[in-house]
Amino acid sequence: MGPVAGRSNTRRRGPSIGLGRRRFLGALSGVAIAGLTNPGRAIADEPTFVGVSIERLVSGEIVTDRVRLSDGLVAGRAVGLVDGTLSELIRVAVDFPRYGRILPLDEVRVAERSHGYARLDTRGSYGRLGRFEATLDVRVVGRSDGRHLLEIRGRSSSFDTLFARMDLRRSPGGVRSIVAVDVGLRRDDLAPASRLARASRGLATSTVARIRSVIHESHALGSP
Repeated sequence: MGPVAGRSNTRRRGPSIGLGRRRFLGALSGVAIAGLTNPGRAIADEPTFVGVSIERLVSGEIVTDRVRLSDGLVAGRAVGLVDGTLSELIRVAVDFPRYGRILPLDEVRVAERSHGYARLDTRGSYGRLGRFEATLDVRVVGRSDGRHLLEIRGRSSSFDTLFARMDLRRSPGGVRSIVAVDVGLRRDDLAPASRLARASRGLATSTVARIRSVIHESHALGSP
């Protein structure tokens, strides 16, 4: 499921990603990361990175956007560079019992887990749009190049649809990693699409920021 339309929006600048900016940008010479270096190029099977400049990510920005997915769902998108390896990023993204560290969840119970799948019973808050109780189906797909995709869909929720997607991949050189997060919902009795998009974009941005924080803290403590 890919976006059919997008609109650039304001961006949030995070802390500096660290040293080695020149070496990192040098490694990008002649390399296109799924559209990261070519905003005009649409890549249908890798929609989460289209239109994002790698230079902005290296500067520490969390780049945000508003998108409408092919099924009409309004979603917020955030993309950021993480000062940690892809394996570290994946460990955080599949640490389901502690999902409250990166998602707005107060309670998480792992009801089922198998290879590439988990079902979570959760309670949380969708910003100012209200609280929810939802069973979340999480599907994880790993690719031969190390890239991982997670798709999260809510069922039996206070909202008609809850959706999130994480796209995880290594940066050139493999020392850092890149995460893109889409968050969206549908609830027919709510509000204009602009209100849904603002809330979704804010949650996507906070998810990227929280992932960065968790990995930063793990480095400080010397543990995953």
